[in-house]
Amino acid sequence: MAPDIQVSAKPWTEYFIDNGPRGESPGDTFGFTEKLLQHGERVGRDAVECTIKRVTRRSFTMQCVGTLTLRGRGQITIQGAITFSETSGDNFSLAVTGGTREFRGVSGEMVVIERDGPDRYRLYFD
Repeated sequence: MAPDIQVSAKPWTEYFIDNGPRGESPGDTFGFTEKLLQHGERVGRDAVECTIKRVTRRSFTMQCVGTLTLRGRGQITIQGAITFSETSGDNFSLAVTGGTREFRGVSGEMVVIERDGPDRYRLYFD
């Protein structure tokens, strides 16, 4: 089993495609890439795409799919639904759904800790 991992994520590129009514609405797509760091050293990158599924006056829900690529180690895939609201807080979790090379056959959870500066990702493997 792969050891648990913690990385910081520094934004690299991002985009938003407004597919429906102006502003956030179902079907809109948000994507981004980030540099992944450990102790200030770059160890990989990620690529994530989210599609807005539901919008209310108080919240919106996105379905996200992504891949973390760790240099010389392999890839880890993640996915899940995230709901944002004024009361949802800054942390959320996504499922680890698989991987390649060192991470072949992994499952578990990725906890995202949003904060000022780089976000932190903690990956826990079953």
